Amino acid sequence: LPDIVFSDGPFTLHIGNKTFQFWSTPGHSADSIVCLVKEDRVLFAADTLMPIPYFVDGSYDDFVVSLSGLRNGNYENVIQGHGEIILRGEVEEKIQADIDYLQKLRTAVDAALANPFPETALEAIDIESCGKSRILLNGAIAHLHRQNVLTLAAQRRELVNI
Repeated sequence: LPDIVFSDGPFTLHIGNKTFQFWSTPGHSADSIVCLVKEDRVLFAADTLMPIPYFVDGSYDDFVVSLSGLRNGNYENVIQGHGEIILRGEVEEKIQADIDYLQKLRTAVDAALANPFPETALEAIDIESCGKSRILLNGAIAHLHRQNVLTLAAQRRELVNI
C-alpha cells in the first residue's frame, strides 16, 4: 500500500531544487496519476498517454476528461507509459489524436450496436478507421484496440440495456 495518498487537486513534493506535482488522471484505470517536474516542464504521464488510449480497466468517459485536462500544459517533453518520448512540438497533436481516437471509437461502436448484426459490425471496427496505426508497439496495438472495442461496447450496452 502507498505511504502517501491524495485526492483533491495536485499533490506537490519539493525535493532539492525540484517541484513534483502529481494529479489524478483516471481513465486507463481509476487510480491513474501523472507527475509534472515543474521546473523542467517534463510530464511523466504513465499510462494516461501511451501510443493508444487503453481503458479496459478504467473508464472511457474519465479518459476523455483526463486527456482534455492535459491540453495546453506547455510541456517540454512527455514520458509515456509505453512508447516514445513525446517532444514539445508534438504534445498537443498527440493529446488531440488520442481524444480523436476515443471519439471515433465511440461513434463506430454506437453505429455497430445499432446494426442488425452488432457482433459482426463490432468485429469490423479496425484501428485505422479510428485514426491510429496497427504498427505501434510492434503490432500489439491491434490487440489493445480490439479490447477497447469490446469494453466500450459492453459499457454502452449497459447504458441502454441492450
